[in-house]
Amino acid sequence: MSINTPPLEVDIGTELNIGFEGISIQVTSTLVGMITNEYLIISPPNPLSSIKPKLFPGNIVVIKFLFNGNIYVFKTKIIEYISKPQKLVFLEYPSEMIQKNIRSVPRTSCYIPCNIKFKRAVHIGVITDISENGCGNCIKVLPVNRNFIPIKEDQVQLECQFFGAMDEFEIKGSVRNIQKKGAKYIVGIRFESVNGEVFNRIKKYHEFIREFL
Repeated sequence: MSINTPPLEVDIGTELNIGFEGISIQVTSTLVGMITNEYLIISPPNPLSSIKPKLFPGNIVVIKFLFNGNIYVFKTKIIEYISKPQKLVFLEYPSEMIQKNIRSVPRTSCYIPCNIKFKRAVHIGVITDISENGCGNCIKVLPVNRNFIPIKEDQVQLECQFFGAMDEFEIKGSVRNIQKKGAKYIVGIRFESVNGEVFNRIKKYHEFIREFL
């Protein structure tokens, strides 16, 4: 665990958990926008009716979210809550935050086209990060993927070409987390069956990237 200072690395559309003093229910929101070192903009916290009296300038809130295998937590203050033209909450940009990596093995960024077999259907996706234990996948909601509704713990099978191999490899895994961002799903998969050749290729890829960087 470490305490970091911004810039805040997070995608627009990331789901946020929000804590208010005196509120015990789970409150969620979505990051709508931000200007680095100035402010954050979030959607109205849900359920709004329960916490609306808390949305006054200067009130302290605690923000918690998961991004790229890391949990981030920080305190900030409300700048303003507006209801027109849209309901939005403006927050002060955090001066520091706590970051904790929840992955047992670091992942390496990549871009590997793949097919994901899920509930007897095949969906087109891209592996965006990978380790010996699992990977992250981006699946665009195309007509061919229109029936794609991922559920945690679902069993999946990946088919892709790894790092210069001529043949496709198959890897079995299970869905560990899901985020929907616009027309895309970001799906975290934990590997459950990796043969020796694929494992070695992933390991060599990690070593190459570390040496190159």
